Amino acid sequence: GNDGDDDGSFEKFDAVGPLGFFINGWRSRVSADPQFPFKVFMEEIVGVSACVLGDMASRPNFGLNELDFVFSTLIVGSILNFVLMYLLAPTATSASVAASLPGLFSQCPAGHMFEPGSYSAIERIGTLVYKGAVFGAVGFVAGLVGTVISNGLISLRKKMDPEFETPNQAPPTLLNA
Repeated sequence: GNDGDDDGSFEKFDAVGPLGFFINGWRSRVSADPQFPFKVFMEEIVGVSACVLGDMASRPNFGLNELDFVFSTLIVGSILNFVLMYLLAPTATSASVAASLPGLFSQCPAGHMFEPGSYSAIERIGTLVYKGAVFGAVGFVAGLVGTVISNGLISLRKKMDPEFETPNQAPPTLLNA
């Protein structure tokens, strides 16, 4: 029902599934840091632009002959920057409720290994291992997406121009990710 104060804002939107999980997480991060969208935007613009420009500068002809690889760099960089900022950002609940890591890491500091508190060295190393595994998984998935996109663009280019020869052999998808 409408209680009279429904302004159609983002905060009123409740979704289920992965989209709902993401939207609720975004809402919680914006509640904890109202400048979070601006920070994400700036990281995407500055971080990804610098990465793409560096990638293009390292290629012959400023990467103009290999725009498919440059595009893959853009996609992978965007995914990585966004996901890492999303995972590292404080949430509204993290400020008020002590969050904990799952399972084996439940006694470890939830935020970072240097978090204040009476944690043992093993618990602090546990946080490092857990966060490293999460960030490694994110990097692997982003690399997988980038490799699939790159290989797909190369095969599309070969279909459009049968005389096109790739300068390098395409790497195996899983090993390259």
